Amino acid sequence: MGGKHTYITKRYFITFGQKSPFRDGWVEIQVAEVRDGDEEAEQRAFLAARSEAFRAIGDGWSNIYDETSFTKARGDYFPEGRIGKILKAV
Repeated sequence: MGGKHTYITKRYFITFGQKSPFRDGWVEIQVAEVRDGDEEAEQRAFLAARSEAFRAIGDGWSNIYDETSFTKARGDYFPEGRIGKILKAV
C-alpha cells in the first residue's frame, strides 16, 4: 500500500515596501520538507514561514510569496537579490 512519497522543501520569499531600506532585496525562508500534494502540510508550512517572518523581521516586511509566485515576479524588481535566509523546521 504505502508506496514512496515525494517530499519537497517549501521555500517562501519576503519582500519589503518601497520606503524600506531593504526594498531592492528579498529574504528566503526555508521550512521543513512536506509531502508533495499534502495541502494541510503546505498550509502549515506557509503559516510557519509567515510566523517566522514576524519573529525575525517584525512587521517591517511587505509581501510573502511561495516559490512559484516569486520566481515569476523576481526579475529586475529586486536587484540586490537575496539579502538573508532563515531556516525553520515545521
